[in-house]
Amino acid sequence: MDEMKSTHYGDNFIGLSIRMFNPETNIWKIFWADTENPGNYLKEQVVGEFKNGIGEFYGKELYQGKEYKLRFTWKRPSENIALWEQAYFDEKAKEWETNWTMQFTKEN
Repeated sequence: MDEMKSTHYGDNFIGLSIRMFNPETNIWKIFWADTENPGNYLKEQVVGEFKNGIGEFYGKELYQGKEYKLRFTWKRPSENIALWEQAYFDEKAKEWETNWTMQFTKEN
């Protein structure tokens, strides 16, 4: 579980994600809730798994009344670093367009 706080378009923004793992299928589900869409409550955002050290998770996101294909990618280039990427599928170009990346560093 994690919580994200930021200023979103000048307003305070809080997001919450919960990650659930099924050890029988090796499938992860990530659920999301935020203050921008308080009526949506906790929703299943993406589903996926880790293969060869890379996690790929897919779902759909509603933005300004239109639904987009969504992908999260997790990579771990070293023991103390994790990389996360969010991308949307551009139907016209037929490719994933990354719009957000984060790097997490483990502190000793």
